[in-house]
Amino acid sequence: MEALRSVLQAAKTSDDVNKYLLETLRLASLEDLVCVVSVAAYETELKTLVTDQVPTAKDVPIELARLRAAWRRAKAELLKLEDKARRGATPSDELDETLESGVQEDLMARFSRCYGHQVSVHLAPSDTVLARVYRELTRNLPTVIPLTKVRSLFQSHKPSSERRISLGGNVTVKVDEQESAPLRNVFDYYHALRVLGNAYSIAGSTEVPSQADPAKSVKMCPFQVQLDYADFVLRMAMQWEAPLSWVRERDESTRGRMVELMRQGWSQGESLARAMSEQEVQWSVTPPPVPLHKRAPPEDGQQSTSPPSKKLKTGSHYQGREICKRKNDQRGCSDPSCTKEHRCDVLVNGEVCGSTKHTRMSCPHFRK
Repeated sequence: MEALRSVLQAAKTSDDVNKYLLETLRLASLEDLVCVVSVAAYETELKTLVTDQVPTAKDVPIELARLRAAWRRAKAELLKLEDKARRGATPSDELDETLESGVQEDLMARFSRCYGHQVSVHLAPSDTVLARVYRELTRNLPTVIPLTKVRSLFQSHKPSSERRISLGGNVTVKVDEQESAPLRNVFDYYHALRVLGNAYSIAGSTEVPSQADPAKSVKMCPFQVQLDYADFVLRMAMQWEAPLSWVRERDESTRGRMVELMRQGWSQGESLARAMSEQEVQWSVTPPPVPLHKRAPPEDGQQSTSPPSKKLKTGSHYQGREICKRKNDQRGCSDPSCTKEHRCDVLVNGEVCGSTKHTRMSCPHFRK
């Protein structure tokens, strides 16, 4: 049904014609639209069967022209699917195929009307990313999309850089280094999240029934929820000075829960907001400290001139109150009823640091 609606929407057939096709003739697929008339005489049969039966479209040439265009689009889509079946194309290839220009333009226009915002080329999703997100939403088959596959419109239109690998015997292989977007640090990860969030917002600006409050409707993928999540991930990463692997593990866990809720009928926005709330404890667990690289031993006969490294010393109490050790190590304290002091326990010149703004792992005195 969604493919049929997309074809009619791209051809810009009128609402009255669409209503007649879907409700009176009860067409439900591209096959129905193509097979309801004969291939040899589809132009005249569409006029007799459809436009002549709709008062607002009867004897209106543009309505008939648009309906014929919709039929040709549907026919072309079916031929394309048959060709893919013969060539053995995978469902993943089909999901990533660029949307029809009419559908994509309509999505962008609807997003602009909803939010009054124009996404820059550096944050707009590439055509393949937008196509995948749109098809996952319309088919209710969401997945946890790897951020290495998420590229902005700017990145997708940059000149392709190829690397040649020699296999010997004058044989070389070309490798496209832009096959996947490199995620070198947390900021690259945040950028990819923003691009993916914009793809959801553009593809999901329609309203759907709310699962949290069935009496009202909500946007399928609200723009603000996508911004809030990306900013939340960046904020937690900066707060803990976390490595990229720590951020990726928790992000994919959160989006995995989002996908689970979406498959139960929740909108993407409500699913993501609920997943953020449920996974908050995971994001609060302090990442393990980055191991320090051991220095190479000095050569024979040479003495190291560098001062010995400081050993970490910690205290157990601050102003007579016991300090929570779980809060200060990689375990983290998630007990809301904990009565111990959540303060840094690093000893500085014999005194406990005692800061509430950081823990042992990120104490500036420990890092010196």
